[in-house]
Amino acid sequence: MALSNYLLTSILCRFLFVWGPTHWYGFVEYYRLYWIVAGVWAINLVWSPLWLRRFQFGPVEWLWRSLTYWHRQPMRLTAAQRVTVEA
Repeated sequence: MALSNYLLTSILCRFLFVWGPTHWYGFVEYYRLYWIVAGVWAINLVWSPLWLRRFQFGPVEWLWRSLTYWHRQPMRLTAAQRVTVEA
């Protein structure tokens, strides 16, 4: 999930500061950046465990492994793996 979280953070911040309707680059005070960082972290901290309850890898990691091994890797957790992860 590390690479997926990194890319999600980069895309969210790029959207907020450059691409999106807000265009906050250069206009946000330093103390307000802490709130933005906390919000992006909260999104990552909520999304990652929800994703990993059902899947073995993050989406980008799965794509990376599939391209490396030249065939689709199994992505979903089996019932036995879910019990091990939740315990």
